[in-house]
Amino acid sequence: MFKFVFKTIFVILLIAGGFYHYFYYYNLQDRCSISLDPSFNSKVKMGDAKKAITVLRQAYPESYKAVCQNVKKISTEKLCESDEIKACETRTLATLRAEKIVNIGTDKTDNFGYTVITLAEEACFMGGLQDLNNTLEAQCSDLAGKIKRDIFKY
Repeated sequence: MFKFVFKTIFVILLIAGGFYHYFYYYNLQDRCSISLDPSFNSKVKMGDAKKAITVLRQAYPESYKAVCQNVKKISTEKLCESDEIKACETRTLATLRAEKIVNIGTDKTDNFGYTVITLAEEACFMGGLQDLNNTLEAQCSDLAGKIKRDIFKY
């Protein structure tokens, strides 16, 4: 009986640990809590969103802070096909922003560097929603450009 209970508890803890590892980012020190919603039909690998948060934490603390403050969920699902991107973005952006969901599923995300760049840029936009204007767009694009230059120095 004891072995059965022990094995059952072990299996439950193993499943919970796997769930946490793949679908959740939490940093107690920074009070950063983000759920990860990976897609199996996306070019973004399962762990890339979590790794991108870690890169931002270590190399770009201001962007990491923006992610922690403005993002509740990161989705790797590619929401729109290239030929309908503008109409699709208009429909879905309001919903994503209201729920603080950042989508990092793009055509370029087969490269990890672009995952980091996209996450930082989207978190920047999320932080300035009340002040969405050309200045914010330029500021967020400049941030993405700086990170891109840093990552792709070669």
